[in-house]
Amino acid sequence: QGTQDFDKRYRYPTMIKTQFHFISRGDDIAHMKKENIEASSEHPWTLTGRLRWSKNVTEERDCPKQIILGAADPQYCVMLALAIFEESWIENGGGLEGPWLFCDGDGTELIELAGGGGDNDDNDNE
Repeated sequence: QGTQDFDKRYRYPTMIKTQFHFISRGDDIAHMKKENIEASSEHPWTLTGRLRWSKNVTEERDCPKQIILGAADPQYCVMLALAIFEESWIENGGGLEGPWLFCDGDGTELIELAGGGGDNDDNDNE
């Protein structure tokens, strides 16, 4: 139950805020790697992020870095949400393993949850 509470309180709200900020799909956010979020070299009060997974992207140049700005309202601030999520995740013993920003371990369970994996094909019955 502790993991479920953590996910509801920190992980999922942060994923939704990040998805909203990037105007992206849920599976794109589930595939986001930690290395793709970094401090901006041009604007030290911002972060930059890059989504590499998308059904519409075929080349890396189609995934430019995007600026992550803070918001005056803590309900919408993706920078604050990312900071709280990462700090809480690491404090609870997670967040250090694996390359994924929002997934424990290799991340396959959360990627499947977001619709990006699994062997089930809903179109088999059509």
